[in-house]
Amino acid sequence: MSMRVRNLPHPGGVIFDVMEEMNMSVAAVARALGISRYRLNRVMHGEIPISPELALRFEAVIGSTAGCWLRVQAAYDEDRIRREGAAIVRGLKRLEPPPDPFEAEIKTPVKRKAKKRNGRTAGKPRETARPAKRTARPAKKASGKSAAKMRKAA
Repeated sequence: MSMRVRNLPHPGGVIFDVMEEMNMSVAAVARALGISRYRLNRVMHGEIPISPELALRFEAVIGSTAGCWLRVQAAYDEDRIRREGAAIVRGLKRLEPPPDPFEAEIKTPVKRKAKKRNGRTAGKPRETARPAKRTARPAKKASGKSAAKMRKAA
């Protein structure tokens, strides 16, 4: 993505040019717009932007549409921020939308060969079940001695 540096003039400069063509003073134009000379002067020198309310006033007094004045201001603002604000976007990454679950591929599971363990294939049950090995142990008496030890002691 290449950035275009245009170095656009502030829209207040256009107002200045219109005033020169009409041979009008700042005071006369400010009076016609219904704003102070100070505010008009700040707009002309690029100190403040053209607001939607001021754009509507320009449309009524100077000409052109309010939308045109606002587009000129927006183009100027974008140009300025692109020139001065490259550090703002440095290090940022574009967000990727999450995958759509309805468009995801349906994958069939891959069958793998079972490994042999202890002479049999893993995952398969044994053919014969072995009985559980249990040895009968004699119960201990309350004294804590086994039955065999108690016989010897007797």
